[in-house]
Amino acid sequence: MTDILERLKDARNKSELFQLKSELLRKESELSKKENELDTRSLNLNEYEKNTACDIEYHSQSYAAFFNTRMEKDKSILTLSVVGIGYLATFSTLGDEKLDGLELIIFMLASLLFISSIIFVIQIFKLNGDYIRAILVDGSKASDLETKLKNYDRCVLFCFIFGLIFTIVLGYVASEI
Repeated sequence: MTDILERLKDARNKSELFQLKSELLRKESELSKKENELDTRSLNLNEYEKNTACDIEYHSQSYAAFFNTRMEKDKSILTLSVVGIGYLATFSTLGDEKLDGLELIIFMLASLLFISSIIFVIQIFKLNGDYIRAILVDGSKASDLETKLKNYDRCVLFCFIFGLIFTIVLGYVASEI
């Protein structure tokens, strides 16, 4: 009888172990599925992050190219305005005759326009920095600065072009052609 009891206990223990083993295998299968699911989500998320990073870099480079192009134009106008003032200074001391009457007025206007152009370009450089900061921090302030920049840009072009025109007219008037 004790032998039968022992066998029954062993069978029960084996049955419990088999049930535990089956339950552990089922749980392992579930965990494996969840792990695969998480890996898939992670890959998808990494693709999303990669695409987001590419978009951010693209926009960053676009803004940099835009500002560099705008700055190059302003730098060129600044350089040419300084050259224009140098030309006018050289022109005024060239020859024995002093500038008089109409020549002096045209000389003063051309000089004033080139100096104004330089001052506006320097202001544009300052406003560009403020504008970039405003874009990153406060979008509403950026639109006001953008309007101001456009107005200054028009003033620079106006001053520079008319400075050139007056310099050419001065050369024409002074040569008495």
